[in-house]
Amino acid sequence: MGAGMKIRLLAKWLYLDDSIDYIVHCDDNNIYIGYSNFSTKNLVLDTKTMKITIREYSRFIKMYQEMLQELIDNGKILEVLDGDDSTEGMVKFYSVEGGKLVESYGEPIIKNDIIKGYKKFKITHNGRLMYDYIYFESAIEALIDGIKNTQVSIDSIEKDIESLDIKRSELWIKMKSLIVNINKLEKKYESMLGE
Repeated sequence: MGAGMKIRLLAKWLYLDDSIDYIVHCDDNNIYIGYSNFSTKNLVLDTKTMKITIREYSRFIKMYQEMLQELIDNGKILEVLDGDDSTEGMVKFYSVEGGKLVESYGEPIIKNDIIKGYKKFKITHNGRLMYDYIYFESAIEALIDGIKNTQVSIDSIEKDIESLDIKRSELWIKMKSLIVNINKLEKKYESMLGE
């Protein structure tokens, strides 16, 4: 993972009230605001251009857009872009990315941490969404999962290569047949010109 952002700080600045479920998170290039577990990227802020895009409109997303624009205009957004959140009160989690074991910090997992019937998303110290199938409390669990997922990807690619090899063979056969056909047609054409 690349450098993070102070997403928890931004979430505090964007707080409206407890009745509004929203999630603020980021990747290396964008900040996202969503309003459900199924819709986590309704508003996107490109951190390079400071351009805000609304992917799915709602009254609250419009309010967040206005609040973000104010933070951009007054320069406070730069505080968010300047490094990771504090890890105070967070616990260590592990994930596997690109063949490497990565340590992150996140909010402690609380059993039955449910909002409106759905599991509440957690966020790492650098602003990433914590999916429970990516982040693990144990390095061993993360490595086992990383090995398993990598093997699944290898198996899938091997099947794709096999399919491509079969398709390539079929195409060569078809092309050879077409070459035979064009040779016949050219001979017929030449013989008709000679008549």
